[in-house]
Amino acid sequence: MRGNRRAGGAFARSRSPWVRAARSAALGAGVMVLLAASVRPAAAACDDVVSAKLTCFERVGPTTVTLYFGTENTTTTACSPSINFFEPATVFPPTSIDPGFTPRVLRVAVDTTVTSAAIWFLGAGTPLQVDTTALPDTLLCGTGNTALSACHLVTATNGASTATATCGANERMLSGGGGCDNTLPLQPVAWQVGQIQSSAPASLQSWQVTCRIGRATANAMCCPIP
Repeated sequence: MRGNRRAGGAFARSRSPWVRAARSAALGAGVMVLLAASVRPAAAACDDVVSAKLTCFERVGPTTVTLYFGTENTTTTACSPSINFFEPATVFPPTSIDPGFTPRVLRVAVDTTVTSAAIWFLGAGTPLQVDTTALPDTLLCGTGNTALSACHLVTATNGASTATATCGANERMLSGGGGCDNTLPLQPVAWQVGQIQSSAPASLQSWQVTCRIGRATANAMCCPIP
């Protein structure tokens, strides 16, 4: 029995380099799987939450138009989709899509006699295809009918140290801000200046301001989703 154990021990020792190599290979494969898992799901998840939109266009000449494209990202963080290319292929869209609705991220000049369709393949949804020969006047930039021209400022203040300005149900927030006055809430003490503790988005549709000193006022620039 002792001899068997010694033989077994010697045999195990003689195999140990192979065992170590196999373990290293397995660990390496595991690392590759983890790396792949950390990249692919993020891009795939981004494909599911982004889309492209035509914000408006300008007539430059008898047969030339300039198209302004926007993006929609329904999450609160920027992401880079795996599906993101344009036709004609001479146009290169942005690789990272900001959260919320961004109205003019891509400007494309088109000769309608050469390019009758502009297509943005963005995310896993249906590609955005624009017929450049049949653009409606309601989408002309600056006509009052586009998403950008319909943007408006929402202001909120409630006499407390925190205030939140919120856009409508069919709107997205472009930006926000706010400030603090010189009154400490709930105490009869006047200060020369207010002091902001935080000023940041609370969601895709709202901006929140919290004051360390003073009463909060929050502002949100809201635009309709086209």
